[in-house]
Amino acid sequence: MADQEEKQEPNKKSEEKFLDSKISAFLSYLLGFITGFIFLIIAKDDSYVKFHATQSIFFSITFFIVKYLISSYLFPLLINASPSQATLISIFNTAVNIVFLILWVILLIMAYTGKKWELPILGQLARKISEK
Repeated sequence: MADQEEKQEPNKKSEEKFLDSKISAFLSYLLGFITGFIFLIIAKDDSYVKFHATQSIFFSITFFIVKYLISSYLFPLLINASPSQATLISIFNTAVNIVFLILWVILLIMAYTGKKWELPILGQLARKISEK
């Protein structure tokens, strides 16, 4: 029994070391608000992870709101749209997707490298909430 307990202690230490602040912050962006909420609960005491988890939640909710607005208001226009209008709507939708993808990759990189990069408005809100 004593051997098993001694073997378990290094495993616990290695698990704690595996999920350091940078990795936890990185993972909080991976699945958007899902991992954001998970790491917000797990890392209550780590202000760095708490900031990135909160910003991840705000970022993914903003993405879903923007995509909902596009699908609700622009896609119905495709029914009566000319080919050039349909092309413009498709280009706009693709551009929005690319912008969110680029921002998401930047957020992942910044979290992993240890930088507290704030998105305009969303980052300020995340900072205020994570400092509480």
